[in-house]
Amino acid sequence: MILTSAPFVDGYRVKKHLGLVFGETVFKASFGKSLESSIEDLGNLLTFQSTEMSGIVSHMDRAREFALSKLISKAAERGANAVIAIDAETTIPDGTGFAHVSIYGTAVLIEKIEKEHGT
Repeated sequence: MILTSAPFVDGYRVKKHLGLVFGETVFKASFGKSLESSIEDLGNLLTFQSTEMSGIVSHMDRAREFALSKLISKAAERGANAVIAIDAETTIPDGTGFAHVSIYGTAVLIEKIEKEHGT
């Protein structure tokens, strides 16, 4: 499956548009994972190693990967071999501890453009 945020894939043409596909997840870390992330993030802040909350970022990375795998599955179910114009949104409502990750794009069937001989 070819994935791109561009509206096209170089060297290919869209043979058929198969519609919008979404990969979504609502993510909340378990208590153990939240505690582990908080301890890691607190350690980073106290030692001035990083200003990034790496434990939380790790959870968000996993949520995005899960949403992306759902997008790929849904595109494959439609017979797509590519998803173009991919975009993503993450929403984290204050105080909930939840994150909503949505990745979406256009499922398409693409074919390689054959080069003409002699050029």
